[in-house]
Amino acid sequence: GRAAHGTATDNLQDILVAARDGLIETLLIAERASQFGTFSDESGSTVQNNTKIDGDVDLIDLATLRTLNTGGDVLVFEPDKLPGQMQIGALLRAPITAAAP
Repeated sequence: GRAAHGTATDNLQDILVAARDGLIETLLIAERASQFGTFSDESGSTVQNNTKIDGDVDLIDLATLRTLNTGGDVLVFEPDKLPGQMQIGALLRAPITAAAP
């Protein structure tokens, strides 16, 4: 499957790195999903918080906007249509490591 080839992920940090690098072909998100935190463009490091604190952004919104801005598609699903407790997933144009410097 795609996950075995590194072209599918439900890891939010990987998704944010892929969105930064324009690698997301299709982003899948649960309706009304949100995850507050911070993302560093330079290092790709992600901090996720249970509640919004100063300086936080909605990381799912960030991934959505960057996916759209780089020509990717965003599909929104009812939360019960995605597996388990998944809030976000992505199909990638190429494995994330391919874009690493």
